[in-house]
Amino acid sequence: MPSAPWSTQPNKNGLHLLNLNLGEAKELLDIYRPPPPPTVLEWATTYRAIDGRPFSLKRYPCLVPIYQDESPFIIVEKPNQVGISEWLLNVSLHALDCGAPAFGIGQFKDSLNVGYIFPAWTQLRDFSKDRIRKIAGETEYLTELLSPIRYGPLRRESDLGLYFIGKSAWYLRGAHRPDDQLASFPVDILIIDEYDLITERAVSLAEKRLRASPLRLKRYVSKPSIPNVGIDRLFQESDQHVWQLRCPACGEWQEPDFWQNVVRIENGDLQDYPEWSQRPKEDLLRSRYQFACRSCRQPMTPTSPDGRWVAQSPGSLIRGYRIPGLVAPFVPLEEVVKGSLAEEPDVLLEWYRGDLGIAKSPEGGQLSWDELEACNRDYNMVTSARRCSMGVDVGVKLHVRIGCFRDGEWQAVWIGTVDEFEDLDKLMASYHVRTAVIDAQPETRQTRNFCKRWPGRAWMAYYYTGEKPPAVLQWKEAEGDEAGQVTIARTEMMDRVASAHREGRDGLPSGARHIQDLYKHMISPVRVLTTREKQDGTRYKVAVYLDSGPDHYYHASVYERTARDKVPASTISTSGLTGPSSFA
Repeated sequence: MPSAPWSTQPNKNGLHLLNLNLGEAKELLDIYRPPPPPTVLEWATTYRAIDGRPFSLKRYPCLVPIYQDESPFIIVEKPNQVGISEWLLNVSLHALDCGAPAFGIGQFKDSLNVGYIFPAWTQLRDFSKDRIRKIAGETEYLTELLSPIRYGPLRRESDLGLYFIGKSAWYLRGAHRPDDQLASFPVDILIIDEYDLITERAVSLAEKRLRASPLRLKRYVSKPSIPNVGIDRLFQESDQHVWQLRCPACGEWQEPDFWQNVVRIENGDLQDYPEWSQRPKEDLLRSRYQFACRSCRQPMTPTSPDGRWVAQSPGSLIRGYRIPGLVAPFVPLEEVVKGSLAEEPDVLLEWYRGDLGIAKSPEGGQLSWDELEACNRDYNMVTSARRCSMGVDVGVKLHVRIGCFRDGEWQAVWIGTVDEFEDLDKLMASYHVRTAVIDAQPETRQTRNFCKRWPGRAWMAYYYTGEKPPAVLQWKEAEGDEAGQVTIARTEMMDRVASAHREGRDGLPSGARHIQDLYKHMISPVRVLTTREKQDGTRYKVAVYLDSGPDHYYHASVYERTARDKVPASTISTSGLTGPSSFA
């Protein structure tokens, strides 16, 4: 390991200090006192080299305050190619090189460990085999620091996730197999790259690796996906720093925005977005564009160093930064405009997320307010009914949906919350519930006791989230002291609930919008396609639902719809109306 200029060296003149007066001794100590360890930015500009040139943030001025920020928990919501991955790398190498004393925890431990979490094994492997070895050859200092990595033998696949630099350890882990990859290693700094591609459970397991550390620094970054999901949700919970530029002409501070700052140039005139967006696509592809002040329309430079970060919600324990896509230094505006003209939904979605750094839901990926309104029928919730199905989602409160077949369709006859499991017994009796399906977790004991009070009519529900569920619903009759159970293919049943409401086949009572939180919960889940990776490295696409907020009523609807499968296909009567049960 190279001898760093900030290393603590013994004071060779210590024996002579007794012969000096106080002023002379202080002056001599100042001369021989080792310099403080460098900051991340100082370290990077001293020892890193990109493409043969000294590391610099000249083209990325908005990153300077992020490099200088020493907050315990920092999250960055960002588009593609704005230098944030390099920041994570520099944070890692700086910490491993400088060690525990540089972070003020030298009295607690000698080493300082860094955990770097990737979404999948292929990303970890490429980073370990290629990126680290290239970095090790950038400068003479890094060559010596990382020599065991650069000159060591080509490591086995199973060894690619651990490197030692001095006394410190660098754990590289993939979140694709959390029980295997994210268990039993201690870290002081946790880095998660592409946070939105990692499951909540994997994040939770990774954060447990910090429990024994006196430092506990966290750095999470990601391209956004869905509004209020993943990194976007963390940003909403943070102090919400946004980047603003000052117009050199009128002095107005403004956050770079595609729809307000990008103007089209035609015959010397400037056209704002509402005007130029109406032009034929062929004309727009041949046009020139300019980044201009939203007020005075004078030219501005999106990568100008004359900018500032402004916290929109100060006081949060999370330091959050949202980097606008227009500050990417090497992407011409013409290319950004071209992306906005994409007609394929997936391409346009990636333009929002990857080019602009804006969270965006896929079209048709979640229920809408209007679709729920179309399910409203001319009836009110009733106080009793017969042959009903009931679904219960368990949380701080019990969210309940009771359905019954009437007017030729399934309709919700009661929707609401109760506080205690005993309240469910009253609903079972009042609505003559034939089948109830209730979330088995987190109150497994109380759920089991409730189901045992209603044998053959109440079932504990578990979600199946594996690659290929053997069936959409798998029922297991009660045995011995165990209650009846049903395993539900989560995505498939959530699809059925969405389709039934989208097509108006599940009726809601008149004015359902006034049921507290109902619409909010029903529009929360968002269906997306995500890439998963098998242990052998094979990648595949799978549909999953992500929640953009509380979604208890949606899952109560899934459980109620599941319960219909056990309602006998015989005549069902309420309020004089009859019809067969239906699960389709």
